[in-house]
Amino acid sequence: YIYESIRNTLDNIKDPSVNWYISGLPAVTYLISNNMEADLIVLIPLVLLVVILTLYFSFRRLGGVVLPMLTIIISIIWTLGLMSIMGFSLSMLDTIIPVLLVAVGSAYGIHIISHYYDEIRKKESKPNESEHKELVLAIVKRIGKPVFLAGITTIIGFGSLISSNVVPIRNFGIFTALGV
Repeated sequence: YIYESIRNTLDNIKDPSVNWYISGLPAVTYLISNNMEADLIVLIPLVLLVVILTLYFSFRRLGGVVLPMLTIIISIIWTLGLMSIMGFSLSMLDTIIPVLLVAVGSAYGIHIISHYYDEIRKKESKPNESEHKELVLAIVKRIGKPVFLAGITTIIGFGSLISSNVVPIRNFGIFTALGV
């Protein structure tokens, strides 16, 4: 990389009276790109850990953590994989897509899981397989439409960014909508 080469050359200047600075769009772009990668490496696992702990302390059951997290992780992998397959690189704005998908995805999962565990608590005994299927179908019938509509409105909201003339904003809207 040219930036690193220039920086190494300037670092070798031993004259204390010489102050040097690297500036310009290529240098800024390079530094932002490197910082974005470092931020993603730290931020995504940190956000996932916070959500996992929140789900665990909210539901105190493995299913209450695994099911929402599984959908979130699939969404993130799907979205970033699609970006990569289509040849899009992450812009500064796109680095928040995984964090947004964690927030949005966990909200939908929490609604469904919360209603499920509320109904399980109302039962006097553990439901058998057919009662369990009926319970799940009743929950999906009752809250499936509101959760679906919330998802659709979120998709439309992010999708509206497609009309932007600013390419990074348009790409952000497209891929966030697809991820949701």
